[in-house]
Amino acid sequence: MGWHLVSAAGASRGLWVHVTGHDAPEYGRWVTPSGMDVARVLGDRGPGALDVDVWWVQVPGHRGKRLRDFLWQTGPLGLKLVSQEMLEVLRRSGADLEVFDVDIRLRGGESVAGYVGVLEETHSPGPVHSLWRGRRGHELVVADKVLAAMRDAGLSGIEVEPVAGPFPADRPGFSD
Repeated sequence: MGWHLVSAAGASRGLWVHVTGHDAPEYGRWVTPSGMDVARVLGDRGPGALDVDVWWVQVPGHRGKRLRDFLWQTGPLGLKLVSQEMLEVLRRSGADLEVFDVDIRLRGGESVAGYVGVLEETHSPGPVHSLWRGRRGHELVVADKVLAAMRDAGLSGIEVEPVAGPFPADRPGFSD
C-alpha cells in the first residue's frame, strides 16, 4: 500500500483563513480566561471543547477568495477545514474522522458556507490519518485508494507528496 501526504495548497488566489474570536490577541498564543490554549484544544478536541467562541476569518492583507476543498490556515492548528464534498470523499474511503461545524467569514463579515472542521485518526494507520503518531498538524496522510477517490472527485486546493509509509514524521530524517 502506498501513502501520500495531503495538505492545503497555499495558492495566492485561494482563500486563506486564521482562527479568531472576541478575546483573540493580535499576536502570540491565545489562551482563554480559564487557561485553555486555543490552538491546542482545537487540534486535540475541536471547537466544542473550548469555553470561548471561535471563528475563522480571511487573513488580513491576503486578497484570495477562491474557495478550494481544503482551506489554507495560518497558525499551528491540527483541525483541518475541508469542503462538504471532500468530507464525503474521505468518509466513503473509510476515514475515521471527528467532524465539527465551523464559522468561516470573509474580511467584510460575509459567511462562507459548505465547510466543516475535521480531526483525523492519530493512533492507527487507517486510510486517512495523521502525519505523526499521537498528534496532528496541517496535513493528512492518505492511502492510495483515498488519493484516487480525491482525484476522481476533482477536489481542488490540495497538494500531494508521496511518503515512505504510515506516520512518516515518526521516522528519522523526515523534515516537516
